[in-house]
Amino acid sequence: MDNTIKVWDVYDRKCLRTYEEQDSEVSVMLYSAMHGVIVTGHDSGLIKLWQPNSGTFVKLPGHRNTVSCSRCCLRCCSR
Repeated sequence: MDNTIKVWDVYDRKCLRTYEEQDSEVSVMLYSAMHGVIVTGHDSGLIKLWQPNSGTFVKLPGHRNTVSCSRCCLRCCSR
């Protein structure tokens, strides 16, 4: 509701870091333990992959409307 992303310590239940979103309102958020990133979807259609320890992110444009749901998966191919 306040357009922030908070990283919590699950054992102490304390907020470790707070990152404020500047580009667009966050409409959906999830954490991918497998990839170690926070994924946020935004009202503008933007998707961001956040590194929780540093607050750096990568933008993934491509949608033209609100991102209302997200899912992380990893595809592995072996030969």
